[in-house]
Amino acid sequence: MKTEVREKDLLYYFKLTDGISKFSHATKVARMAGLDNSVLERAEGILNFIINGGEIVENKDLVNKNRISETISHLLDMDLESVDQVDIFLQMIKDLDI
Repeated sequence: MKTEVREKDLLYYFKLTDGISKFSHATKVARMAGLDNSVLERAEGILNFIINGGEIVENKDLVNKNRISETISHLLDMDLESVDQVDIFLQMIKDLDI
């Protein structure tokens, strides 16, 4: 399918053409659909790695948000009389990169 990018717009011509597509417009389509920008930035980074070769770097902000969320969930669910659960919670706090 032939496509063209004009400024911020992605135009689809819906006409099959011979050959292999040299570009992926998946992130542009996902952005138009309202996908979270941090997810799109990560996807673009991985796509650039695939195209150019290089190192995929861990998204520390995203990983840390997940760890914070897990730590809060553990705190809300834990039995404060359980030494093991308190110890796990304290270790989770130490492991946070903040």
